[in-house]
Amino acid sequence: MSEDEPDIPSPQTHGMANTASTAVSDIDPEFEKIGLQKIRAIVDGNGMRGEDVKADFFEGVTLQYLATTKLTFHFKTQERVEAGKKPGKQLASPQAIREEIAKQEQKITHRGDVVARVQKYIAEERKDMGYGLDGQMVKLPFLYTDYVYYEPCKNCKAKGQVMCQRCHGQGFEMCPECHGQGLEICNQCNGTQFIQGPNGRIQCPKCQGRGKTSCRLCHERRKIQCRICKTKGTTQCTICNGHAWNTHFYRLEIDAMPSFDYDRENVKQRVGDIIEKLGPDLIKQGHAKATVIYKEQNEKQSGDKRDFIAIPYVVHLPYGEIRYKIGEATHNTLIFGYNTRLYYLPDLLDKLLKTPITRLQEAGEGRGNVAEKIHKCAQYRTLREAIIAASRYPLKKAAKQIKAQNPQGIRNDTIKRITISADRALKNITRKPRQQGFYLGLILMTGLYAGYYAGGLFTHLAPQNNAALIHLAADAAIFATGLIMAIYGLKLLSRRAMRAALGDILSSDNKSIPMPKLGKIGQRLIYGAPLLYGIMIEAAVHIHGTAPWWYMQARGIILNLL
Repeated sequence: MSEDEPDIPSPQTHGMANTASTAVSDIDPEFEKIGLQKIRAIVDGNGMRGEDVKADFFEGVTLQYLATTKLTFHFKTQERVEAGKKPGKQLASPQAIREEIAKQEQKITHRGDVVARVQKYIAEERKDMGYGLDGQMVKLPFLYTDYVYYEPCKNCKAKGQVMCQRCHGQGFEMCPECHGQGLEICNQCNGTQFIQGPNGRIQCPKCQGRGKTSCRLCHERRKIQCRICKTKGTTQCTICNGHAWNTHFYRLEIDAMPSFDYDRENVKQRVGDIIEKLGPDLIKQGHAKATVIYKEQNEKQSGDKRDFIAIPYVVHLPYGEIRYKIGEATHNTLIFGYNTRLYYLPDLLDKLLKTPITRLQEAGEGRGNVAEKIHKCAQYRTLREAIIAASRYPLKKAAKQIKAQNPQGIRNDTIKRITISADRALKNITRKPRQQGFYLGLILMTGLYAGYYAGGLFTHLAPQNNAALIHLAADAAIFATGLIMAIYGLKLLSRRAMRAALGDILSSDNKSIPMPKLGKIGQRLIYGAPLLYGIMIEAAVHIHGTAPWWYMQARGIILNLL
């Protein structure tokens, strides 16, 4: 073994075949049972019992293999000038800073303390332990170093203040009112020194015959306080913002570009494909367990001459091949990882539910006895879940619900197809009741709005209280009440029809009858409510000559525009 390579313990084989970097050992006896139980849970209730799935063959091992993440440092220097003295490692000049950065870039990968710190950060502070990282830049903020060089501001000569450009350092400026004269023309005699009195011209009493008065702004001082520096004669330097010094700031950012490798040649291809597909998630999601192999190094300087840092792992990964029978058909599946996840699982539900899915599509197309076909489809657990989800949620949310309940064993396009079919089948059941509910809702709204406005009931509120907001609130309450009554009536009739069709299905799952979705008929009812409301108020205008104040104002504006 090279001196540059970390000391890696040989994998234990427990008497089974192994290579230099991989080994296999016995697997937990419960591993097969848990995997088989998951397969049984997929098919259970879908035309067969889970117990009918019989294991025919199983071969499993715990794979132990070596993997390595190599971190190649990437250096980036940020340069900027900031006002004031900023904290950082101070050096004599920008050139000295550049030389120091160059030295750090050359020796950073060979410092034992840096290597240990990077390994510890990656392995202990990241959930994935750095395993599987490949081509994804890893930030190492603890290696960032700030260098500074302080330079006195040339503009203000390190004073932070410069001469005021407005008053030229005097602190005062010429009075703009009298232009430095101290006097202004008398506004009573307009500079003529006399005004017209009852007995002829008399001397102006305000300026005492001088024709001028004291300046109201400077009071004959001829100067006023500088409006920029307020008599200081100086202003803050705009280059250093009054700090007197500027900082030449250099930040050395050291990040790492990882590359990952493991002993692919001695790992089964089916297993290796999953390992590479999962990448960091293999460790993050708990499919495998990894242990970092730390190499002891001198804290000051390592003897390594590499331009990268290596993080070696020993990885333990259980997996097993199971062959099982469903009826006369034989299937193979890979049970993978400590989570016993199923891979290469055939689309079992697509095959088991082929006929009932066709029947559900026919119900969605309105062919035959829709309610009877829904009942037959509901005998299958997955289709029953689809019918319930379609009755409660919009299509996308219903599909997500079905996918969450059946994460494996069925294709996504099949889930989409049964969701759409279930939704259409339920609409076919409730189409006629929803139409009846639509007309019932119109009748309820018409009766309420006509009774309140066309019938003149709203006029009885006016003498009781003249508060405009109370009238507006009452009108809004009448509109909302009518709309709610109509929608509730529509849903009530639809729910009644759904209870007749789904009562047995929902009761078997201990679920209540959901309120049906309104659909397009419900939207028409919502859009028609304001129109019907306005018609009834307009009828009140023609019958009683008046209407709510807000309507009369809006009506007047519209008529004026026309």
